[in-house]
Amino acid sequence: MKVTAQAVRAGKWWAVNVPEVQGAFTQARNLKEVPAMVADAVHLLEDVPAEDVDVDVRVELDPAAAHAQAQAREAIERSDHAAQTQKAAAKQYREAVAQLRAAGFSLTDIGYLLDISFQRVSSLARQARGAQHAS
Repeated sequence: MKVTAQAVRAGKWWAVNVPEVQGAFTQARNLKEVPAMVADAVHLLEDVPAEDVDVDVRVELDPAAAHAQAQAREAIERSDHAAQTQKAAAKQYREAVAQLRAAGFSLTDIGYLLDISFQRVSSLARQARGAQHAS
């Protein structure tokens, strides 16, 4: 049985209403508890096994909390995008070092050209070789 749990903050608790089941109301200390609490309530009122209750939790937030949630989600998306960009840049960096090595440049000269340390060039060259062997 599929039901919707409408959760609204009530002090330190969450008040939860299930519109599909008359009289189905429960509360939970945190949102993680909501599905189990709703499944138990539906089980008692509808005689449906709790494990057969599929709960879709809908959280109703006040404007300030909704804004904070939206900001956090945007930050996560931006962070994911930055990580993908960083990964692509690192690959490009390794490929550039590999190309310069293949052209006969020394690690010292590559470091000078790219304005990085000899040790960093050595590390990138090892990573590039590892990536070639893995593919």
